[in-house]
Amino acid sequence: MKNKLLLLNCSLVCALMCMDARNVTAQVVGVDAYMQGNSVEIGISGAGGFEGAPADSTTVPAGMHFRSNNPYFGFVANPQLNSWSTFDGDFFTPGTPENGWGFEIDTTGGVSIGNNCASLQQIPGSITSWASTAGTISTEWDGDANSGTDLHFKINYNLGVSDLFYITTVSITNNTTATIPNLYYYRNIDPDNNVVLSGDYTTTNNLVSQIGLGDPYTSVTASASTPWNSFFDLLSVDTNWVAGYGGFSNRDGSDMYYGSGFTQTPGATNFADEAIYLAYKVNNLAPSATQTFKFASVFSYTAVSDAITALGLSTVGINDLAVTNALTVYPNPLKDHAVVNINKSIVLSNARFVIYDILGKEIRTIADITSHELTIDRNNIADGMYVYKLFNRGEVIGTGKLIIK
Repeated sequence: MKNKLLLLNCSLVCALMCMDARNVTAQVVGVDAYMQGNSVEIGISGAGGFEGAPADSTTVPAGMHFRSNNPYFGFVANPQLNSWSTFDGDFFTPGTPENGWGFEIDTTGGVSIGNNCASLQQIPGSITSWASTAGTISTEWDGDANSGTDLHFKINYNLGVSDLFYITTVSITNNTTATIPNLYYYRNIDPDNNVVLSGDYTTTNNLVSQIGLGDPYTSVTASASTPWNSFFDLLSVDTNWVAGYGGFSNRDGSDMYYGSGFTQTPGATNFADEAIYLAYKVNNLAPSATQTFKFASVFSYTAVSDAITALGLSTVGINDLAVTNALTVYPNPLKDHAVVNINKSIVLSNARFVIYDILGKEIRTIADITSHELTIDRNNIADGMYVYKLFNRGEVIGTGKLIIK
């Protein structure tokens, strides 16, 4: 098997070397892979299967936008669509990097291991395939967890050349002879966003929604406003996913799934240098069985709806909920006052926040908004159900329900 993988990697390198460098959309360099879309670029570690390939001019393919003072090339994006004159990321460096994945088997004598750019390499593997067809780039990593169990992991990264998001698909196969209960997978990252430029390691972390609580999808975001607005979203639509934020070097899959020591309440937000994550539970994985699930990494609130569709969920009837990524209102229900946090990736222009009653009558308007945070005072608004809308440049970019009691 090792010889076959070596031949595959060599074949990929040889084939790609023959291509015009200006047209290269992905490349295997040594054991690592690099993927280049029009507005998103990714480096995949061959050793660990996570975003975080070496970042230096001798390894990163020409034309890609790595930060020269970062140790890793993870993922960068240009949602401004300005030909990369400014761009967001790398999203977890510099400083102490925290970006990776792992799993836990939560049983007596269970297992908890993972791969992470923070010098954690407990599941060996390698890049096993690469493809670029019909405007889509994909890279696949395979690895085996043989310490205390026998699980095979297949991780596929899929990037549409013109998209502002990419999809990660994870498949776990049970190679043991017994059913494995309570298997937890997690994806953890400390999103520093544009820290390489600003020197500020804090981000505004926002728990947008939880599908298990009746929301149409699960989402946790991180945003920053310096030196310009940036946005990152971990998004999923499978009912087994949960999202959260808190901590840093998070390695306990079951604690992350159940929120022990973490924040998982939709609408919650904070401003801190800490991690955001997704966690997935497999209740029982039978011998030889494979469980497959996927999630999206999104780099603009305007791409959320497309990412939801790519994950396999129709956006019909939930588009209004999708644009609530543009803002949060907390607490909701509102008693005395609430804070509105507008996504810092949004450039405000002629912005206003409007509250309507259920008949569509305008109850309260805050106009000429220039700050990404504002406070709503209840004053004499009666108890009841209301609808709020955020307008920017004459268009509705965020909407939701507001309960006052």
